[in-house]
Amino acid sequence: MRIKMRQLILVILILLCATQAFSSEIASYDLELSEDSRLLIKMKRFNRQEHKIEYYENGTSKYPMKIDGNTFYMNDFSMPYWEVVDLRIKFRDTEHTLDHSYMYDLWHPSNKIKEHLLLTCTGSNCTLEGLFGDGAGTFMASWRFGNGKSVRTELGTDESKMLPLINRLNSLK
Repeated sequence: MRIKMRQLILVILILLCATQAFSSEIASYDLELSEDSRLLIKMKRFNRQEHKIEYYENGTSKYPMKIDGNTFYMNDFSMPYWEVVDLRIKFRDTEHTLDHSYMYDLWHPSNKIKEHLLLTCTGSNCTLEGLFGDGAGTFMASWRFGNGKSVRTELGTDESKMLPLINRLNSLK
């Protein structure tokens, strides 16, 4: 009986270790935005040891407020779960790398991300706008790209900029 109990415990420990080793540390999405455009997103689990975290302290409470000296959005006073490590858009036959710095916890799972994106193009010049967040709050990001260049034009929580995008997205439903 002792040997069987040891074997059972050993099997349980092996399964626990295997589950931990193979848990998803990377999330990748390939979203079709239109017939000739795709958004490629790659995120990894946020690792606080890789960053400098600044906190706001209120009495005995301590809340994360900045990551690597920059405000991070949608903060419900907890650390992000996901960090964007690659963000690219493929438009027609050209791929553009989009600035993804300081972007955490995009809508998850991927079926929510697409509902909050708006791509508009005039010729080969395009604008991609999106609402992102983890459910605790929302932030907006937008990029302009074309002719081999891309630039992020917005990252923040300014409601006067988010509301028009929300209205445009709602009008498409």
